[in-house]
Amino acid sequence: MWRPVAVGEVIAERNFDLKRKRGRPSRVTVSFGRPVQEPNPDASAPWFCPLSISGSGLKFFAAVAGLDSLQSLILALELATTMVPVEVGRLGAEVQWLNDDERLIFARHTIALGADNALTALLGRLKQASAILDAGTPTSSTARRRAVQALHAIGASAGGRIASKVPRGRAKQ
Repeated sequence: MWRPVAVGEVIAERNFDLKRKRGRPSRVTVSFGRPVQEPNPDASAPWFCPLSISGSGLKFFAAVAGLDSLQSLILALELATTMVPVEVGRLGAEVQWLNDDERLIFARHTIALGADNALTALLGRLKQASAILDAGTPTSSTARRRAVQALHAIGASAGGRIASKVPRGRAKQ
C-alpha cells in the first residue's frame, strides 16, 4: 500500500519547550503535512496526513490514514497528542506549550477529564441507589430512605433543570 514517506507541504506546526531535569531547555517541533492520497487514487483509496516530531534528539514520523482528508488530519492530531509525551518521556524530559501542562495539541483535556470522571461517579451512585430501591425488602427501609435522599440531593444539585416531582401513585419515602 502506498504511503507518504515525508511530511511534504507543512500546513500546521507547533513548537514545544522541552525541559530536562538537568541541562538547558530546548525545542521540540510537531509538523503536520497536507493530507494526500496516492497518485491516481481509486474511489476507495485512503487519505494520509503525515506528521513528524523532531528536535532535541527526537525523530518520529507517521502517515495517518483516514477515509477522507479531514479524518486523517484529526487522527494525526490525536496521534501527536499521545506521541509527543511518549517520545519526550523516552528522553527523561517533559514538554510544555505556553508554560502549561495542559494537553499539548487539544487543550482543555483536564476539564473534559474532570467532567467525565464526575459523570462516571454520578452514574455509579445512581446504579447503587437503584439497586437499593429495587431490592424493596422491609428490612431495607433505612437504606431506601438514604438512597432516596441521595437521589434528591443529586436532583437539587442540578438546580431547576430536572423535575423533582414524585410520579402519581407513589408515596414519598
